[in-house]
Amino acid sequence: IFVPQDYLIAQGIGKLMPGQLPHTAIKYSFSQDGVKWIDLDALSEEMTGKAVKVTGMLSGEPAKTYTIQEPGAPPAAEGELHAVLTGVSGEDHTQAFEQTGFCMQEAAEGEGAAPGSQISELQRLRSIVDAISEDTTVYPKYSIRVDASGKMVMNDVFSGVPYPDKLESFVHSM
Repeated sequence: IFVPQDYLIAQGIGKLMPGQLPHTAIKYSFSQDGVKWIDLDALSEEMTGKAVKVTGMLSGEPAKTYTIQEPGAPPAAEGELHAVLTGVSGEDHTQAFEQTGFCMQEAAEGEGAAPGSQISELQRLRSIVDAISEDTTVYPKYSIRVDASGKMVMNDVFSGVPYPDKLESFVHSM
């Protein structure tokens, strides 16, 4: 019997190439026991868009999958699936689908996969970690510049911030 557990997240930076921004080399791993660590693969923009549609708490089961029924897709057979929108079922589920344009469903144990996009718990976890990182990452002011081709690159002449103890010396990620 699997007992759901919390996820531990580790962040590391791979080898940087000259001019490469640190956030482009970030690697994430997860563990549930602090001993065995597994990489969280990066997501495409399409998968990230699908993963953010799933709401509610993570289950703590890395093997869990969610099915996202896209607008216009035929509804799943009754009894085959049940909604995982918190507190939404029956007619309320239909109303939620009409209002949001999508619904999340989870395959019942022992039954076949439902039509729609499949998102794994680990893909969902990676999208959450990426969102937190994007919202909280800061860089020293003037350490990044835009080159002639419009790409963000490390500023080679950056010599540090004059006042490292001041918040004004740092900016959020680009």
